[in-house]
Amino acid sequence: MGNTRSELGNENWGLGPTAVVLHLEHGSPWVYGMLVNNIWSLDNSNADPAYNNGLIQPFLNYNLPGGTYINTAPIITVNWEAEGEQWTLPVGGGLGRIFRLGKLPVNAQLGGYYNVVKPIDGAEWQIRLQMQLMFPK
Repeated sequence: MGNTRSELGNENWGLGPTAVVLHLEHGSPWVYGMLVNNIWSLDNSNADPAYNNGLIQPFLNYNLPGGTYINTAPIITVNWEAEGEQWTLPVGGGLGRIFRLGKLPVNAQLGGYYNVVKPIDGAEWQIRLQMQLMFPK
């Protein structure tokens, strides 16, 4: 499999459901909702371990005039296979802005999250820098 390092992945394929709920009201500056999913490994017979991982991402945006917004969208994860330290629970938020590069809309945001619950070897902080090119119809 090319130059992929085995320490960085798992060769077991996975499958699971994903759902999203979103509330967006015309004229309101608030957008909120939640994304939830869980992925189970499909093959436990090879050398890589089985996995059962969940993700919950609640999100809340407050849109300011001019394309700027304040948001929080922590990515809460759970490793159902772990004994004990299963959860990572970040708390924090960020700031974003929608702008144009020529005619192309771009969504850029920067956020910081402190992991109030984490495995012993988990990171204390998460920093999220995100840039999305948007292609409207």
